[in-house]
Amino acid sequence: MTDNMTANIALEKQMLRKQLHGIDLAISSERKHLWDTDILNVMLASALYTYARCIALFIPFSDEPDIWPVISDAWKRKKIVITPRIEGEKLVFRKTADEGDLEIGLHNVHQPKRTCPSVPRSSVDTYVIPGQAFDRKGNRLGRGQGYYDRYLKKVRKPVIGLCYGFRLVDDLPCDSRDRKVDGIITEGGYIDLKS
Repeated sequence: MTDNMTANIALEKQMLRKQLHGIDLAISSERKHLWDTDILNVMLASALYTYARCIALFIPFSDEPDIWPVISDAWKRKKIVITPRIEGEKLVFRKTADEGDLEIGLHNVHQPKRTCPSVPRSSVDTYVIPGQAFDRKGNRLGRGQGYYDRYLKKVRKPVIGLCYGFRLVDDLPCDSRDRKVDGIITEGGYIDLKS
């Protein structure tokens, strides 16, 4: 892929992020709360969550589905819960057992403390990750830093994207560095991309 093509893809991604942010601002908090509840119900009922002994979850930004109740449920069920921490240019998933294992990190978002143990990729049953958008081929639009793409390159376990339905688009600009997801959860249900 040429430098010009890479630059064009990056520009398309940035324009789409701005467009989606504009839509996000117009959606009421009540509507988002209803969508969050539907997303939580889909997720908690899914086999990928129910049977996961070790699950990777994310701590949401304000424009992402609020999955705190899922994290709390996983802690109560004594699942091994790992959440991401940015360390330099890398994403490191560390084990958390309760809110006491978290601290405010980059971009004012909770992340595990550096003292929490890291967990190898091979121990994780399911990864649940956020996205600015997904398409029906499993392509993901992140925030532009590439943390998840770099980390997930070596992951061979199911990776599930989580987003609001309006962030599910027909086609996303992507390149060889982008890691596809195996399924997507929105308030409308679960989309299995591997069947």
